[in-house]
Amino acid sequence: NMIETNVSFTDYGVRKIFPAGASSFIFPMGSDKKYTPVSFNVTANGNSTGSITVKPANEMHPSIVDDAEAVTPIVDKDNALQYYWTLKGDGISGMDATARMRYNDKDLKVTVPYTEADYHPASILTNASGKWLKFDQTYFDENNKELIFAFTNGGDAQLSGDYTAGAGDSNLDGAIPNQVSSYETVNSGNWTSESIWTPQISGGPRGAIVKINPLHTVDVSNNFLAGYQTEINGTLKLNSTNGHRLGIVKGVGTIYLEVGDIPAGDYHEFFSNTGGTLHFGGSTDYDMLGNVLEVNNLMFTGSGLRRLPNNNLSLNGNLTIDGTLSLLNYFNLQLSIKGNLVRTSGTFDAGSGATAILAFNGTLSQTIIGSFSNDNALNIIEINNSNGVGVDDDVEIGVNCSIDRAAL
Repeated sequence: NMIETNVSFTDYGVRKIFPAGASSFIFPMGSDKKYTPVSFNVTANGNSTGSITVKPANEMHPSIVDDAEAVTPIVDKDNALQYYWTLKGDGISGMDATARMRYNDKDLKVTVPYTEADYHPASILTNASGKWLKFDQTYFDENNKELIFAFTNGGDAQLSGDYTAGAGDSNLDGAIPNQVSSYETVNSGNWTSESIWTPQISGGPRGAIVKINPLHTVDVSNNFLAGYQTEINGTLKLNSTNGHRLGIVKGVGTIYLEVGDIPAGDYHEFFSNTGGTLHFGGSTDYDMLGNVLEVNNLMFTGSGLRRLPNNNLSLNGNLTIDGTLSLLNYFNLQLSIKGNLVRTSGTFDAGSGATAILAFNGTLSQTIIGSFSNDNALNIIEINNSNGVGVDDDVEIGVNCSIDRAAL
């Protein structure tokens, strides 16, 4: 049976632990009803605890954009595989292996003067700062419809990245760039304004490594941004736009949205306890964070109704409520906070019943700031923090307060 998946913040892919020594495994995966398995033939593995995670994406890699070829001018997007795979190693070391990634004929695009025989595999590793590695055409097996990648004494750094293929000349000039372009802000403004970027770019970056610097706010008014990596240390205001793919998301800044849908991307760093803030604003009612299990800081402003998701949610940072909105634990599930709970204005409906739990499980001292009484009363509180949870205003607990190794 095929496991269907895609690259997004809700997709954890398929993870396999590889034992020490020789072994083989097929990731029986696909996307959008296309069977695109990845097979590993491991001849040596120095670590018995390491794992590999695979996620396929039913689209061309976002960093492939039209540019000027040095030898043969082509339309890059019409000469690249409309598909890619993301691999992540965790604890892998000393691995000798051959990976084969099967593609679908429908995803292979090519134009004159190239043919399918001019395709070559390529990879862009997570730690390679946007540099594409390109391999000889002999590693593109058009007979078996496979991309072939060989790893010698490989570890996490040699495995983790994105894998695809494209047409090119013998010097590997072609659809896939040698280096992903990089841009960073020099001041605030609209994404499409070339003057806010260095180097300047008409219409704003696309398929690039983007860095929004501290104190800069970038407004987005168009749909369908696409990037390889987005580092946000200022503010990215996506407002009510949609259809974005931010790639690898990192930084300590803020993503501001007025809709509940978060752009597709890898939020591992941004949602960590050293990451940034998701800020939901606007004046309409909406649900948010469906299938998202963990974020860092979470802020709600504006007006209207915001409904928490139909899954338990864990915050590595603070929860802030400020505005005339109503935040509702609609599905009566657990919300865990490792930072502070702050209510300046607006209302918070903590839900009801035995599963509507607000858990404080930080490692540093936490604080409940603002009034949580009457209509804002909390339902069930659990405290699992040896440094305690302080309060600076009225807090009313509707059902129960459970304290483990701490005192409220």
